[in-house]
Amino acid sequence: MQRRLNGLGFEAKATGKFDDDTRAAIERWQAARGYPKSGYFNKLQHKALLSEPRPARQASSSNDSADTPRRRVRRGGGLPNPVSVIGGVVGGILRH
Repeated sequence: MQRRLNGLGFEAKATGKFDDDTRAAIERWQAARGYPKSGYFNKLQHKALLSEPRPARQASSSNDSADTPRRRVRRGGGLPNPVSVIGGVVGGILRH
């Protein structure tokens, strides 16, 4: 529930424990959806929470790195760069 609430913009620390922070997030969700604020889900509310679509991420016009997709960094296991290999060989020959 905590991850789902977070995904919908109702911040709750994802601890896996049903605590005061979680109940407060549920109350904010309930208030925003017109339900009485109890801090606990009934079956109807739980089903509504699970079926609610997550908001789409909005693209930012700024160059904010948080909105920029992260590139995967390839580490090892790939072929070496031919320029590096040739440079290393030539450099090694010229040093002797």
